[in-house]
Amino acid sequence: MKNNKILEVKNLSKVFSQKGSLLVAVDNVSFDLEKGETIGLIGESGSGKTTIGRTIIKLHNPSSGRILINKTDVAGKKITKEEEKILRTNIQMIFQDPYSSLNEQKNIMNIVSEPIKVLKLDKKYINDLYQESEKVYKFFGFTLIDYFYEKMFEFRKFANNIANNTYKKK
Repeated sequence: MKNNKILEVKNLSKVFSQKGSLLVAVDNVSFDLEKGETIGLIGESGSGKTTIGRTIIKLHNPSSGRILINKTDVAGKKITKEEEKILRTNIQMIFQDPYSSLNEQKNIMNIVSEPIKVLKLDKKYINDLYQESEKVYKFFGFTLIDYFYEKMFEFRKFANNIANNTYKKK
């Protein structure tokens, strides 16, 4: 296969200081992701899955190791607002617990359109994304505008979380 690595995580470690002691959350993790691939992190509760994701998307700085996104090392690097916007547009986490990641008081359209407004995307692009998202939502059996998040069943909440992140990535 042609080398189309879009993400390379090399010897990633993250250590937190807690009340005078050190907590090793991630210890020497490495993996690659090629264009068109999907990756899932599987492990016990507390094994560092979320910390790895948060470190990749720059919510944490790694204690050691490298994170290359499109061959650019972003580990520990201070990024500009423009670089952060590009990063947030291209990399998204899908949290397992939809209660902690989505606002129950908003309808689905509000939830999905929020990142679009933050990223200040052009109107045609937004319309194209909306049309694609409608297809995804219909696949799961509901329309984009009708439902309030708090009234959806569990599987629909998780589907919404996936569709929301798919919408952001297009």
